[in-house]
Amino acid sequence: MTKSGKSSGWYRERKDELHTFKDTTRITFYTNKLNMRKIFTFLVLLCCATTLAFSAPVGRQQARQAALAFIKSHVSTNSQVATRASQATPSLNEVASTNAYYIFNVGKGQGFVIASADDRTADVLGYAEEGTYDEQQCPASLKMLLAQYRQEVSMLNNMPATTKPATTRAGRKLQPIEPLLKTTWSQYSPYNQQTPMHNDKHCVTGCVATAAAQIMGYYQYPKKAPAMPAYTAPSAHLQVSELVESTFEWNDILPSYRIPTTQQQQDAVAKLMRYVGQAVYMDYTADDSGADSYNVILFLTRMFGYAKDMHRVFRDHYTSEEWCNLIYNELKAKRPVYYFAEDVVYNYGHAFVCDGYKEGDYFHINWGWGGQFNGYYRLSVLSPREYGFKQLPSIYTREQGAIIGFRPSEGADVFPKVVDIKEMTPLQGQSRSNSSDDFTDFDITMKCVNNYGEAFDADCGLGFWQGGRLINAVKLFSSKFKTDGKIQRNEANFNIPHTLANGKYTVLPVYRIQGESEWKACGGIGDMAQEIEITDTELKTSTAKPVLEVKKVDVKGSKEAGRPLFVTLTIENKGDELYDTFNMLFKYDYVASTTTFLPARQTTDVVFELYPKEVGEFDYSFECKSGATISSRGNITITESKSQNLPSVEVKIEQSEENAFQAPAMRGKLIATNSESADYCGGFDIELRCKKGNTDEAYFENKISLTDIIPANSTKEIPFSIDNVAAGAQYAIYVDGYKVEKEEDFIQGGMKYVPKWERILKTPFYMAKDAPTAIAVPHISHEPMLIYNLQGVVVGKGEQQFESLPKGIYIIGGKKVVK
Repeated sequence: MTKSGKSSGWYRERKDELHTFKDTTRITFYTNKLNMRKIFTFLVLLCCATTLAFSAPVGRQQARQAALAFIKSHVSTNSQVATRASQATPSLNEVASTNAYYIFNVGKGQGFVIASADDRTADVLGYAEEGTYDEQQCPASLKMLLAQYRQEVSMLNNMPATTKPATTRAGRKLQPIEPLLKTTWSQYSPYNQQTPMHNDKHCVTGCVATAAAQIMGYYQYPKKAPAMPAYTAPSAHLQVSELVESTFEWNDILPSYRIPTTQQQQDAVAKLMRYVGQAVYMDYTADDSGADSYNVILFLTRMFGYAKDMHRVFRDHYTSEEWCNLIYNELKAKRPVYYFAEDVVYNYGHAFVCDGYKEGDYFHINWGWGGQFNGYYRLSVLSPREYGFKQLPSIYTREQGAIIGFRPSEGADVFPKVVDIKEMTPLQGQSRSNSSDDFTDFDITMKCVNNYGEAFDADCGLGFWQGGRLINAVKLFSSKFKTDGKIQRNEANFNIPHTLANGKYTVLPVYRIQGESEWKACGGIGDMAQEIEITDTELKTSTAKPVLEVKKVDVKGSKEAGRPLFVTLTIENKGDELYDTFNMLFKYDYVASTTTFLPARQTTDVVFELYPKEVGEFDYSFECKSGATISSRGNITITESKSQNLPSVEVKIEQSEENAFQAPAMRGKLIATNSESADYCGGFDIELRCKKGNTDEAYFENKISLTDIIPANSTKEIPFSIDNVAAGAQYAIYVDGYKVEKEEDFIQGGMKYVPKWERILKTPFYMAKDAPTAIAVPHISHEPMLIYNLQGVVVGKGEQQFESLPKGIYIIGGKKVVK
């Protein structure tokens, strides 16, 4: 587990059981204070090979053929999976399928391939050259990857119909890099044999310690282990005893412990793990241990002699190609990359190591899971330029990052003092009477961070550049940049002086170390550079500020601590279409985030889901990354959560025949009966689970949340539809509801209200039947028939609305219709 340093949410790697991983989801959504619905963008490059404005699912057989072709052309000739593929009839066993991918195991323990289920993506999203894919043994970090694949396909489905790839990007031909790490370590025995005891067993090492230790093992550095102070691990109140100065016995530390080993060899690696864990102030517990990834920089540079210029970088500062180049160049310099990311489903974080590369932008990932699931995956999401975006909305990349320059110190190096910019609102155009007047009353918000290992004081401002030369700088604010890795949010009001001559400028965020005179461009500028032109009477900008007007703010939920709260902003977009990230804040704390497409000159609902953890009155506000003004503010009172029993529920599926329904969507209704004297406002989560082989087990496929309030002493029917089911598979519905428990907050102090999941219902399995396969000519009855897209979503009704739809394939009256 890692903690990003950008939020108060602790990152933990969990070994989740097939039906129990959900139990941690609400707790971690709750404890993550910053941007609860952040969608971490990880490991899939959706390179489209078509210019059509619509897409179609990829069938099982087509995906199987693509997997076989990929194995023969990409996988190492000496690997088990390639050997298997060279046989006359390679054995591919499908073990998972969703709307985004199919997973095929190759032979017996000879690797697996993640093949795309959507024709807008690359044919293969990832592969391993040995082992098998097993849902029950899968590390949470890989579950995170797969959840992101599903999220990204859903994101494409929600894009406007006119959004299509502009070009087809050919794979780059970079020199392959074999995996740098030889270690296949994990968090359990023997690696945790010296961690503190909790519940009568040794705590797991934590993914932060495992990832960092594997890189230290690559360098076999340092020789000496410094003394470590004692501390209290907050989650379990564990007393972690001090460690005395010692040495690391690198000759006894083995690349793998899957072979018989001596106690001395086990002790050697266990000592390394304990010292690294204690150095980063690991929050130890028996089942999951967590730490802040920023601590890797802070303490490895000070305690273990690693280079002082190692630092964090974040994915949302770079284009897809720039990010791949950055990681590739680290590997080319023979430096493994410590990689961290936040989970889409759990809001837990994970740390692992990127240590190799193969053509096609496949990067080798060592998950720190005993060698299991190590393989080649893509580090990029949707290529934004192929879809007409300069950058992806930050919600899809915000919590993906890496530590760059991870290596032993080479001598007398010093800590760099650099202010990295995270976000900045752009300048807007303005007029003045004549050239002797200032441009006045600009408002700006800047988010900055110190990603290195030493504190400093600095001034921050805006720099006006011409031809790479700084012409003028306007100071905005001063700040202390501590070594806590936390983002600072600063607001400023300023003027641009009339002494700045007429002309064209590039505007960049700049900083100046206090006591020095030189202004420097901030790190991590990415796409924040802005072109402006100054004339006698105008300041012209290259970006037009979106014109948004909030029509209404609607709050649904009990407004009780720990229970879900749904806040809907009804926004009229009076300008051009906008695809942006919207944030909700309680004072200065981010409590929810969502990314939404706002069509031009239309009104759209933007919905936030949050789980207040504290009781009290809170001022709330909203912002969006583009800098558009959202003037709506208000306050909300959160009360103590009342004890309440969960409603009883029944699910009725719309069946095409007994125990079967028609793909591509499962539709039905949830019937909830609340026998309590108070309304039930906790909502329900409906999970779609796909049957695993001939067993009674099922793996997670999809989830929808129902926010309906069930009035006291009443019964309510709630319709639902879950899209993208695969014909031929069997599915069951799992229904969960909320209970809230009051707990002591050992990290923030005081008490917190934690929502707990409780399983209410599990249905029998239903078979998904194929829709009729005939593709009809576009003929619509004059009767008002519903029109569905291939994801099972209603997009229109009747002939008139059909004519207004974009070209594509639709389902009308149970038949596929081409327009």
